[in-house]
This record gives sequence, structure tokens and C-alpha cells, in this order.
Amino acid sequence: MFQSGFFISTVSNDSTTAMMLGMSIFVSLMITSGNLWPIEGMPDFLQSMVQFQPLTTATVGIKWIWLHGKNITFFLVWKGFLVSASWSLMFLISSVFHYWEYFLSYCIICHVKTQNIFWNIVELVNRYQFSQSYYTIE
Repeated sequence: MFQSGFFISTVSNDSTTAMMLGMSIFVSLMITSGNLWPIEGMPDFLQSMVQFQPLTTATVGIKWIWLHGKNITFFLVWKGFLVSASWSLMFLISSVFHYWEYFLSYCIICHVKTQNIFWNIVELVNRYQFSQSYYTIE
């Protein structure tokens, strides 16, 4: 879920929008993934939709660890770990590509040479950090 926060922050315009979007996604996933209520108690159409969520397989794996004493070699635990890792990787790659597109458009607009791309990134980060200062020296 940490990498989905990266992606949400890259597509949101401000922190309020990112927080509202992130919390709405998080709460809906927590309610329907089987963390609060068992999946078997949900309607049939919702049970089929829930199987494609990233938290469902992780929740099933955690339940097998806690309730039945299984370890990572058990298939459902391994599957939950693999699905969680693949969703995290997908969100991380999509946020990097989204930010990379923004960075390249910035370089094209400002006519920045892309040969020294590392130093351009360092300069952008430093400029952003100093422009977002919350403390003022009196």
C-alpha cells in the first residue's frame, strides 16, 4: 500500500486531494478484503470482485499464518506475498513513469540539457525543498 501512496501523490494536485483519494481507496479495500468481515458472508457478485483486490490474498495468507500456523512455504501464504509484492511493484513503476513524464516535460520546457540528468534531479529536489519551507527565520 505504500507504493500506491506514491502513485496517488503523483496524480493529485494537492495534499488534500491525495489524502481524500488515499483514504477512500484504503477504507474501501479494508472493508471488502476480508479484514473486517469474512468474504464468505458477502454477496456472490461481491465475492467474485473481491478476489481481484490486492489486499484479499494478503489477508487470506495472514489468516493461514495466524490461525493455522502455516509458514511462507504454504501456497496461499506464498501467493499472498507474491500478489502484494507485484501490486507494490506495479504502483511503484507507474508512479516513476508518471513522474518521469513530468520531469521530461519540465526539461523540454526549460531547455535543460538531459545529459546531466542526475544533477538536474538533485537541483529540482533542492529547489522544491527550499520552496516548501514551513519554518521562517525571524
